[in-house]
Amino acid sequence: MSSESPISRLPSPIPPPSLDWNIIDNGYLRQYSHVRAQFWIELSILKREAVTLGFLIALQLVHSATTNLVYFLEDRTLSSPQRLPLFDVAFHYLPVLEGPLWMFSDFIVYSMVAIMGLMLISNVFIKWTFAKSPSSYALLRFFKTLVVLQFFRSVSFLVTFLPGASEQCLYTVTDEMKTESVGDFLEGLADPRGNSEHWDPPTTFTSILFRSDSSKGCGDLIFSSHIMFALLSCITISKYFASKFLVILMSTMVAIMVPFTLASRKHYSIDVLTSLYVVPILYEIFWMKFPDIFTRAHMKKRYGLNFQRNVSTNSDADDSGFILIIRSRVYSISIDQLPHDFRDEVNPNKKLNNSFDSDLEMCTFRKWSGDNGDNGDSEFEHSVESQYETETNELRSRNNSFLNLSPERNFE
Repeated sequence: MSSESPISRLPSPIPPPSLDWNIIDNGYLRQYSHVRAQFWIELSILKREAVTLGFLIALQLVHSATTNLVYFLEDRTLSSPQRLPLFDVAFHYLPVLEGPLWMFSDFIVYSMVAIMGLMLISNVFIKWTFAKSPSSYALLRFFKTLVVLQFFRSVSFLVTFLPGASEQCLYTVTDEMKTESVGDFLEGLADPRGNSEHWDPPTTFTSILFRSDSSKGCGDLIFSSHIMFALLSCITISKYFASKFLVILMSTMVAIMVPFTLASRKHYSIDVLTSLYVVPILYEIFWMKFPDIFTRAHMKKRYGLNFQRNVSTNSDADDSGFILIIRSRVYSISIDQLPHDFRDEVNPNKKLNNSFDSDLEMCTFRKWSGDNGDNGDSEFEHSVESQYETETNELRSRNNSFLNLSPERNFE
């Protein structure tokens, strides 16, 4: 076998195909047998990851408790001057939104999360040409990233108390307070006469733990949870459902949401700006450091999903050419439902945008699990194993490119 590095003998990356504009022309209903197969794929993943997913969802209660805690602490610790809103350039130029317009930014957030959820569910019934991985993977990554972001967010607003400027948090100095001495104004807790009529901090341990009101809290400012949820939904769509129509729609909604969040005084500009760079940076770090492992060997070993050729047909391109075996049950599946490495193996002339990711995830999985895959060339895999540490960076630099790195390929 040649001593030349297998990675160096890969073909040069070629540009990925352009994203699809028309969402209608890029999806159609799956056959009933394929719907059943996709349902069991998603269910098997969720069942195996149920403890992890349940823990991540339970941590939402912890984040809610921290937002209640900072509301409680601001009421018990801040003085009148400390409760006054800070100067913000955006506040200076944007009008104050009230009434139904005050809730418009919340409506955008809920709409974006709903769009993401509908796309994840629709993947079971609709064969999207731009979908890349099982919806369960997208859901797990969404919550994992969200929990880490919420941890940093909670630490941020618990170590530095910022006075809110929203209608329920706004503190004003009354005419009666102006006639009193400066010392009375500066010392002690904030005079309750300056509180908004909507000021309603939690007062008991139970209310701190279990009260839930994402729109009426105070003190949980940096960084913006409104922008955090919106960006997470947008990035999830761009990573797992790479339709240009959807990406532009979600990006436009984020752009519209920013001024409405500021005009409603729910967050300062620094809160919004911090979210705008922290969220995508953290998501991208996790995306590269912990890629989705959607390979044939991994799906069989971890989730009991056995993807096989259908020996009753000789056509690899036909949807009936592949089957999924789950606990002795056999389901007919289409090519788009195959793991990345198996899909590229049977259809090498139609590789996906994320073939880089499938190559890297295959190497990562085999490095740490010791799995040699099915029918893989052991000599090739040993070569990849020995050079993994030095060549992973080279692979990462080719992200979004098409690499022909099949586990059965011989580079001699």
